[in-house]
Amino acid sequence: MWFVNRRAFYDTLQQRQSKFAAALQQQLLSSRAHYFLNMGTRLQVRSFPLGCQISIDGKLTPYLTPHTFFDLSEGKHLVELHYHDPETNTLRKLHREVILKPGKRIVCKLYFKKPVTLAPVTQPAAPMGGSEEKK
Repeated sequence: MWFVNRRAFYDTLQQRQSKFAAALQQQLLSSRAHYFLNMGTRLQVRSFPLGCQISIDGKLTPYLTPHTFFDLSEGKHLVELHYHDPETNTLRKLHREVILKPGKRIVCKLYFKKPVTLAPVTQPAAPMGGSEEKK
């Protein structure tokens, strides 16, 4: 009999906790709704290699890749990256036109070089035991 009473107590406690958690979550979301609704337009610029200088609409910014811009106006923008290539000792440039839409995040990826994998590709290991012939 004590088991049934204890089980009913835990069920009631769990229901109260879930109702409290739902109310707390609703309160947090409603207090942050203005933040999520008014995020504005965002432009995220990525590159390989990292650390390229960023120009927006012909104006050099003080930022290096990767960087996210929050204060750009909606519409067309020209994103240009400047990279000093140490192998050839030259300044290389890449550009892309992006269209920013209200409340959306746009990701602009520009690659000067093909990204290199971190793990080297190796040959599969020989099976252990039994592959060698006995003499």
